[in-house]
Amino acid sequence: MLRILLSLLFVVHAAETPEADRAQMREALRRYLLGTYTCNMEMALESVASEQHTMNPQARGRRLGNSIASIKSACAEKKPIFAPMIMLNGFQSMTPDSALASGYFRGPGTAIQSFGNVSVTFVRRDSKWLVFDVFRSPSLTSPTNPFRVPQREENLSQAGADGWIPLFNGTSLDAFTGIGDGGLPASWQIDGDTLHLVFGMGQLSIRTKETFRSFELAFEWKAPPKGNSGVKYRIFALFSLTSGPTDAIAFEYQLADDRGDRGAIANPDERSGALYNQIAPSAKVVKPVGEFNESRIVVRGRRIEHWLNGTKVVDYEAETESLDGPIVFQNHLTEFWFRNVRIKRID
Repeated sequence: MLRILLSLLFVVHAAETPEADRAQMREALRRYLLGTYTCNMEMALESVASEQHTMNPQARGRRLGNSIASIKSACAEKKPIFAPMIMLNGFQSMTPDSALASGYFRGPGTAIQSFGNVSVTFVRRDSKWLVFDVFRSPSLTSPTNPFRVPQREENLSQAGADGWIPLFNGTSLDAFTGIGDGGLPASWQIDGDTLHLVFGMGQLSIRTKETFRSFELAFEWKAPPKGNSGVKYRIFALFSLTSGPTDAIAFEYQLADDRGDRGAIANPDERSGALYNQIAPSAKVVKPVGEFNESRIVVRGRRIEHWLNGTKVVDYEAETESLDGPIVFQNHLTEFWFRNVRIKRID
């Protein structure tokens, strides 16, 4: 009944959710999921409004996982628990003490049904946002569906003695391909020692041919005035529109001209080094536009780190370990440059 009431109120009272509230909601969901996935019931119960309502039956289009009671039972019997990656990217306040969030999930497996939309209801109790309900809607199998779940690829690249695999060193683009059909887009070109994204040739992103789970990725990048791009990982789905862009729904290391890009000017979580639309960088260490920056992404199990010019600017524990997926370099309709791109697998 509460969910129906909230849906009705949404039409009239929906409003943008303040950044501080969004951060608290994300943290409540993260702690709930992390608690259930690791059988830490104390952590899980601290983040939910009701043991009865949250995460009940796992039917398609219904609630995401299991009730607290069934999770306790599964943990006691050491049974597997459905543990998808989840990313929230849209929030709407409906009343001062209720909100709806939308996003995506990806569970184990490579079928399209292992990916889809997720909807989370939050309620505020005693000034604290708590998870009330989580619903999932798996993507449908259809020839016209532009989304596909990444397939695990056979990884043939040989690492050097130091463990690093060169992805781009100024001489070859063999490590990359396009998203969808057609191979490597012509807009991505070798220019001296750089991988140059040329403006005006469509909005086609590229991906690594190989897939990764835990890794350290190092690269240098340079933005033009008002430039915007990103490096995506923890891939939920790749998409290729018939007459539009190719890209990925994923976690994103944001790259931008922080003083010229409109999003970066307005929103801290859209500035260089951010976990895009989720966590703002903890320090302002980006170099002036036109200079090369040094970045690193470290994914070790659940732990995620973003480094920018020698400073760790994001440190985050995700609710579950990453699933296999490529690394995507985004075309955001501005010119961009990359160089010295290399990756190291972490066991």
